[in-house]
Amino acid sequence: MTEWHAEVTLAAAMDDAQLEAFTAAPGAFTVVTRDDAAGTVTAAFPAEAGTLRQAVTVAFETVTAAAKTALGTTPALTAIRVAGAGQYQRDLDAADLIGLADAGEILGISKERARQLARDNPAFPRGTTTALGQLYPRAAIIKFGEDHPRHRHGRPRKNPAPASGT
Repeated sequence: MTEWHAEVTLAAAMDDAQLEAFTAAPGAFTVVTRDDAAGTVTAAFPAEAGTLRQAVTVAFETVTAAAKTALGTTPALTAIRVAGAGQYQRDLDAADLIGLADAGEILGISKERARQLARDNPAFPRGTTTALGQLYPRAAIIKFGEDHPRHRHGRPRKNPAPASGT
């Protein structure tokens, strides 16, 4: 048996309870993300199978069973990607993907603020669902920062005290 990495996207708008039921269904999903704007849910997980064809079948059956448990029906699949674990890792390495902590550092904001932007700002670069969570292309984050400069809100900072002895 070979370990494959599967990512399956469903055309399904799920509320929090449905998403929790989907995530808890048998299948050992590593990451589940919901894109409310697109009305999709993506599940990423390892799939054990002898061949690529078998891995695709395992991915399809795992996700459709979980969706049926959560929704009572099987929504349409909009994407399915299965790659060998080694190829998947090479793809991630080549893509120069970063997490929200690094994105926040590049943008000069906290990880929490970066997470909020990723969730609420449609101009924020789309992430890639991985076993590590959502990852974002470094170049797209840099471009986002250039196109959306930070505006400071709230009370201005106090000027530092002048150095004594000058």
